[in-house]
Amino acid sequence: MPNAQTAVCPKCGFSYGWDGNRCRHCKLGVEDSSQDKFVSLAELQEVLSRPEPAPDELVADVFGRFRPCYSVLWSAGFALGAAGLVCHLRPQLARQVLVRPIEVLFDLGARSADHVLCWADSLLEVRREALADCTESIVDPPRALLAGFTWFHPTGMNPNVCLKALFEDMMRASGPEGVGVEWLKANLPQYREVIQTILDGLAGRRALQA
Repeated sequence: MPNAQTAVCPKCGFSYGWDGNRCRHCKLGVEDSSQDKFVSLAELQEVLSRPEPAPDELVADVFGRFRPCYSVLWSAGFALGAAGLVCHLRPQLARQVLVRPIEVLFDLGARSADHVLCWADSLLEVRREALADCTESIVDPPRALLAGFTWFHPTGMNPNVCLKALFEDMMRASGPEGVGVEWLKANLPQYREVIQTILDGLAGRRALQA
């Protein structure tokens, strides 16, 4: 039975989306269909930009239901950029909000904190410039792997072509002048231990399910 004192959902084991009574991940305890509706990037940004600031609980709920698409791969950049934007505006929500993009990156192969941190570090612009002139096809094998992303292997697709799109999606979702990405670059390293703990927990749960 759901317990308001439990840190994770008793059904799926995820802390993301669990408020003590309802889980937006596996839908445990969700009876109101409005709680289950996905929201767009525009809807998320509207909530964040309201003249009368929305409550933290609403911001966290809307971010939890933000789904740019149904593909984990093509959601990654949007999820990370939008998380940075939320954290820039509501830094007190960072530990809660960052779980979502870490889970997405885990599904794409991230197993160490460095695999998450490399998305928004001091080399971001260098990486974007290196990919700007990429003319490879998405079905071609890569000529060379992008530095820091040798772990990234989207099944059946060229990783450089994917990364080029994902970086641009991340920038697009991070708000005006890329404030979300700037927050990630400045603050994400201090969450290194938290990131690794989340990744290790996800790996442990996956091993139990295997």
